[in-house]
Amino acid sequence: MKVLTYMQGGHKAVGILKKNGQEVVPVNYLGCGLVNMTEFIASMTEDKMQKLEKNAELMDGIPMEEVRLLSPIVHPKQDVICLGINYYAHAEEAARFHDEAFGGERPQPIYFSKRVNRAVGDGEPIDGHFDIVDSLDYEAELAVIIGKDAKNVAEADAFDYVFGYSVLNDVSARNLQTSHKQWYFGKSLDDFTPIGPWIVTKEEF
Repeated sequence: MKVLTYMQGGHKAVGILKKNGQEVVPVNYLGCGLVNMTEFIASMTEDKMQKLEKNAELMDGIPMEEVRLLSPIVHPKQDVICLGINYYAHAEEAARFHDEAFGGERPQPIYFSKRVNRAVGDGEPIDGHFDIVDSLDYEAELAVIIGKDAKNVAEADAFDYVFGYSVLNDVSARNLQTSHKQWYFGKSLDDFTPIGPWIVTKEEF
């Protein structure tokens, strides 16, 4: 199932994309009054999701051209937690750009966070902050949407906590990232976390 957040007539809503890819069914048509994706995710169970998906296919939806897609999660509950330098080709590319900051052996995973005031939607412009940024960069990432609180989770149980997946653009100001010797500032300027266009729930994979 694909769930999304959209704007129509000045109102924000959560919807389900029908399998035809041409219509969105508002979840409030389906007896779910939540307009915030974070609350929607927290309220979902597998049984509820199956019923929503089945019922959405039976209803007439709103044509996609009549809505404006937003980020599926416009205001994340907390910073986005990221795993850096997470595959070999990227490590090689990053080291060519700035060996001091990105090169060398990495025996332990590198975690960092992106501060997100408002996640930008698919296709929306971003502010490059060119008054302080001279080396804007981007990286396409797989975003894993966690569906419930998690701590000290066993590896075998990890996917029980996943709600679904989306696409995230990790926009970076490389000059700020390297000059500060840490990644938070250079990756957390306003508009630097586009997400979307929707969340694909985990049972699709």
